[in-house]
Amino acid sequence: MQFALGILDERVDPAQQKYVADVQDEVRLMSQLVSELLAYAKTGIKTAELKLVNVPLLPLVQDVCAREAAICDVRIKIPPDSVALAQPELLSRALANVVRNAARYATGVLNITVMRQQEKIRLSIADQGPGVPPEEIGRLFDPFYRLQPDRARATGGSGLGLAIVKTCIEACQGTVSARNLSPSGLEISMALRAGDEAAGSVGAGS
Repeated sequence: MQFALGILDERVDPAQQKYVADVQDEVRLMSQLVSELLAYAKTGIKTAELKLVNVPLLPLVQDVCAREAAICDVRIKIPPDSVALAQPELLSRALANVVRNAARYATGVLNITVMRQQEKIRLSIADQGPGVPPEEIGRLFDPFYRLQPDRARATGGSGLGLAIVKTCIEACQGTVSARNLSPSGLEISMALRAGDEAAGSVGAGS
């Protein structure tokens, strides 16, 4: 469809090009939605089928942020020996989705931190945006849920980004939550089982 529209755009009367451009936008949005639906379906993996490994968090976060650096200002505060039990690809996808979501809807600096809480590792991503209405917090991770009905058209969002995050983290036997910050901002936290800190030391030094 995109190829055919590209040809049509070259041949159509200039007065009609606006209509072709509108259709091209619709096809682009449909293509993006299909891609995100496929990504969401791929993350629907039974936990038993996944092999969780020690994932040094600092290099993983740095790698994700290097890919997303152009879209927001990220500040990382992670101890070099921080390690979580997870599936690296799923954790990387979850983090990238949160970073993109924050860059799309929030402003200012994005702070990424890690805290060890007994046998858990908590990876948090906090923005400086307006946050969300308190009554909507519980629905942020629902598939296709958007705070504003027109967000898909205005920003390209499909309402699947945070749903994919939830599915990825739960597949890693973890949990994800959201809370508003004071005076402003939204924090997304991923709680995972702590891994072997020796793996973090090796990863940080390589």
